Amino acid sequence: MAWDYTNDYSSTILAYLSGAGTITVVSVTGLPASGKYFILKVDNEYFLCTSYTGLVLTVTGGQAGSTPANHSLGAAITGCWIVPQVLDGIKSDVIAAVALVLLEQHTASNSATLDFTSWYSTTYDEYLIEFVNVVPATSNNMANLLCGVGGSYDTGSNYSSLSFYTYNSGSGIAGSTSDSSSIYQIIDSISNNAAIGLCGSLRLCSPASTSLYKIFFGKVLIWHQSLSKLFQADVSGAYKVTSAIDSLRFSFSTGNITSGTVRIYGMSK
Repeated sequence: MAWDYTNDYSSTILAYLSGAGTITVVSVTGLPASGKYFILKVDNEYFLCTSYTGLVLTVTGGQAGSTPANHSLGAAITGCWIVPQVLDGIKSDVIAAVALVLLEQHTASNSATLDFTSWYSTTYDEYLIEFVNVVPATSNNMANLLCGVGGSYDTGSNYSSLSFYTYNSGSGIAGSTSDSSSIYQIIDSISNNAAIGLCGSLRLCSPASTSLYKIFFGKVLIWHQSLSKLFQADVSGAYKVTSAIDSLRFSFSTGNITSGTVRIYGMSK
């Protein structure tokens, strides 16, 4: 959407003294209700004012990612424009620009496992796990995911999985019928063809919850060993424990991971 920069409210902010992330003004009149967004031009830097309380304006970094330096009281702010929409303007554009934030990634090189122990952040409650051409050393393999805490992984009977798969001459369903699989089985019958590894993604919901199971769901594509065909599956699974988790381990059921990359992204709220 187009932003309206035509209204200059700099005359309402007569002076300022700033610190990291804030601008404290000594006189201000005529600003709209707190919660609106402003663009401030200070010393040829543009800052986004996200909120204010009394005479303290909270700002994010300028075009160079900086924060306003301390200035002598009495220096004038050279521009202040009202952004017409709070949610549909700057905020939504910023969120869209950083909707996925890479938190941790590992690239296999004949690796036994790929362990993820630094991805968790209180900033996110939903995560995206991406598989990029992950190739097993042994053919006719199964991709697995374990959950854990502090780099220690649960290998007990606390996982359940389900998939609906399709290929060019058929379809079907698979999963753990008794809800007692010892590992979350993403997909099986993966070929070790180096030209096409496991590709796809899973979403993980609420890993920090202490009242909910940890739910995974997504879509993956492999080269199926016995069918010798492309094989696509909608997959889902649950770690049926209500404790919080902060660690994930990817592996194959047999042998090492020859190559490929696995990434975990935080999904902005």
